[in-house]
Formats: sequence, structure tokens, C-alpha cells
Amino acid sequence: MRDSEGRQKPWVAFVVSMLLAVAPAKAIDLLPLDYIPAPPGTNALLGYYIYGTRSSFDSTLTGRVSDNTGLDSHIGAMRLTHYGAVFDHPAAIQLIVPFGAFYDGRINGFPLNRPEGMFDPILTLAFWPLAQPKAQRWIAIGSFTTIPVGEHEPGRALNLGGNRWQHDLQLDFTQGFAERFYLQLTADWIHFGDNDRAGTGTQKLKQNAGFETYAWLTYKPTEGSFVSLGYAGAFGGKQQIDGNANGQKTDFHQIRVAYGQFVTPTLQFVGSLGRDVETSGGFQQDLVLTLRVLKLF
Repeated sequence: MRDSEGRQKPWVAFVVSMLLAVAPAKAIDLLPLDYIPAPPGTNALLGYYIYGTRSSFDSTLTGRVSDNTGLDSHIGAMRLTHYGAVFDHPAAIQLIVPFGAFYDGRINGFPLNRPEGMFDPILTLAFWPLAQPKAQRWIAIGSFTTIPVGEHEPGRALNLGGNRWQHDLQLDFTQGFAERFYLQLTADWIHFGDNDRAGTGTQKLKQNAGFETYAWLTYKPTEGSFVSLGYAGAFGGKQQIDGNANGQKTDFHQIRVAYGQFVTPTLQFVGSLGRDVETSGGFQQDLVLTLRVLKLF
């Protein structure tokens, strides 16, 4: 939006200067049947490609803008998982290393920088206190620790690394029924550390705890394939810079579909498409495409 003399309105520069210096979406998301454990001793190597496009930005302070606004992203990741057992219960440890770039970023014509490189890696531990394969029932607890070593340059509007520790505690319930259907319900509680190089580069960013929910309804037409319909939602996560709200939080609702296929007993391909139907306090994703290849060994 511009004033009568064609200049950018001051709030546009203000919003850009207060942007959170990390990606506006998770680097790695939850896909269908992710919490059905492999047998102890199994290793899995996964590769991801995630494309996202956005054409509007919402600030809780100034409202929504879509004119000459957008942000695109290409994200890749490698994920190494080892399955074992603890007290005869399934367990897993994994390391996720994301990388990629954000480009063509702008808010009402105000250009954003184009970061590229490595995101913060994530160390994950998972434990299944309940695993009943014959009843097709699993309850899992996951711990995701984000390590702040990704690309981060103080004073930039966008960064791939957050310059802060983050911990995500996840609880998942997966239940099979009617032979070929599965219902997966997942809830997250996310704690954010402080970023003391936010905003101008010398300001402190704090973020309230966030909550996320996922639901996948999956049908397996064959033993090696599945189709799924899903929902993801995020709530809370309001941000402040030096004690003042910056207009951002983690609040969105997204619908998604997915398809997966084992082409050999140890090689699987998965594709997922998603779209935000409502967003508050950030960029709204018009489309997110996720492709994943998994190799068991």
C-alpha cells in the first residue's frame, strides 16, 4: 500500500523490520503413518523435497496484505533414523538436516532478502509406551530438539536459522480399523528459546509456547500403498521483540492429501499436497508440495 505520493506506507517497513528471523513454516512435517515403528535394528534413510508458495501476509497489528506480496521456498532435507527398543518397547533416534532457500519475498512491494543454506538441524527421540501391532494400535511420544547452528545473519528480515533453541514435545495416537483404514491423531507442545539477535540485530525476540494438531485418515488399498486426507493446525506462539508484539504468531489451519507407495519392500515414495485455509500472524501458504523417498536397510 502506498500513500498519495506513491511512497510505501511506513507500516510496511515496520512490519518487515519486525519479521521473525526464521522460516515461516516447519522444515519437516508429519506425514501419514509416520508413527508406526519399524522392527528393532532397522535403519531408515529419508530424503525430502518441499516446495511452498505464498501470496499474502497477515499481521495481527496491521492486518492482511496481498497486493504485490509473496514468498516462495525450496527446502530439502536428509533424515537418518535408527529403530531400537527400550524395556521391550519400540524406540527410535533420528537426525534431520534441512537446507534450502527462500526467494521472491516481498510485502506490498517491499522486497525481502533471499537466504539460502542450512536450516537448524533437529535431533529426535521417539518412544512407544503402547505398541500393539495385532490390534493396529500405537501410542508414541516424540521429542524434537532444534539446534541453533543454521544460517543466521542479524538484522535480516528472513533467516533459515533461528539463533535459538527450540523443543517440540509430540504425542501421537494411531489406530487401524475396518482392516484397511487408519486414524492418526497428533498433538504438539512447542517451547521457543530467545533469539537475542532479532529485529535490527541487537534486539531480543521472545515467543510464547505454541500448540499444533494433526489428523490423518488413511486408506491402504494394498499392503504397500496408501491414500490419506489430513488436517494440520497451529495455535499460540505469539511473538514479542524487546517486549513489544511484532504482529506474528503460529496460527494456521491447513488441509492436505497424501499418497504413498512401496515400489520394493524397502523403498517407498510419498507425495503430499497442502493448502492453508486460514492464517493469522504470518504468511499464508497457497500450496505446499512435499515429496519423500524412504530407504530401509
